[in-house]
Amino acid sequence: MSQCCISGFAWDAEPQGKENKLGSIDAYITDTPENKDIAIMIIADIFGWTFNNTRVLADHFAKDVGATVFVPDLFVLLFFHRLHLRMLTPYFTASYDGEVVPEETLTDPEKRKGFDIAAWAARNSKENRGPTIFEAARALKQDLGFKKVGAVGYCYGGWAVFQLGAK
Repeated sequence: MSQCCISGFAWDAEPQGKENKLGSIDAYITDTPENKDIAIMIIADIFGWTFNNTRVLADHFAKDVGATVFVPDLFVLLFFHRLHLRMLTPYFTASYDGEVVPEETLTDPEKRKGFDIAAWAARNSKENRGPTIFEAARALKQDLGFKKVGAVGYCYGGWAVFQLGAK
C-alpha cells in the first residue's frame, strides 16, 4: 500500500441505501426492485463501509446493474484492540463498528502525513480480514439465496476479490 491509498476526493452526494446485517456483519445495503437474484459485494478500501464515496458507488451499481449491493463492515475490531487504538492513535476512527480511516485524511495533508499505512495494513492483513470477507460472501448465497453473486474491490479490497474468485 502507498500514499495514493489515502488521498483523493469526496463525492458530494447523499447515499440512498440503509444499514442492516449481512449474516452477523453490519452492512450498507442498497437495491432496486428489478432483480432480486443478483448481489454485488463491494470490498471497501481503507476508508471502510461508512465512507460516503463507497456508499454512493454502491447506489450507482444497484441502479445501473439492477442488483442488490452490499458493503459489509470488514474492519470489525476486537474489544481490546479498539481500546488500544483509541488511546494511542489519533489518526483514524476506532469505534465499535470497526477501524476506518476518516474521510478528512483525503484532504488533510497533516492527517495523511501522520497515518502509518504499514501498521494499518498489518492490523488488517489477509489472515485477519479474510474470514470475515468469506463469511459475508457465504451469507449472500447460503443465507439470502442470491443466484448470482459478484464482488468488486478497490485498492485494499482488490486482494479480497481475487481470493473470492479463487474459491
